[in-house]
Amino acid sequence: MPRFEAVTDIGADLDTTVAFHSDVRGLVELIPGILQPHVRLCDGDSTTIAVGFEFEITLTPFGLLRLPPFHARVTAMRHDGERTVIEDELVEGPFDRWYHRHVFDDIPGGTRIYDDIRYRGPPGGTLGSLTAPLVLEGLFQYRRNRLIHRFGRPSR
Repeated sequence: MPRFEAVTDIGADLDTTVAFHSDVRGLVELIPGILQPHVRLCDGDSTTIAVGFEFEITLTPFGLLRLPPFHARVTAMRHDGERTVIEDELVEGPFDRWYHRHVFDDIPGGTRIYDDIRYRGPPGGTLGSLTAPLVLEGLFQYRRNRLIHRFGRPSR
């Protein structure tokens, strides 16, 4: 199964970082506006992520073509003081399988965010398989930039 990994160090403490990532509004902030993200909460009105929380993201790049919804469920959340882990998996959507593990580590002057994504069957067959890593790199470069703009770099 293909794997994508990204690491970002930001200047916010662990609690602030986890609080931002534990609210679906933070997720929307980390998606490029040109994709026109729309999030539907599947379990009522709460935007706070917890185990069992389900949400659906629909993207409409440049307002031209609405892509198939990406419906995910948070399957695990663990906190041990210096590390927090949040895991989500695809319920239904454009991939055959999608598993995303977010790891937040306390580091001097901030937090290290490690994203580990494993996926299978991106849309578009062979072309999708070839372009998926490039698309993910672009999306996560945008995320890095937004997070550093919002929280700054770690003060060491």
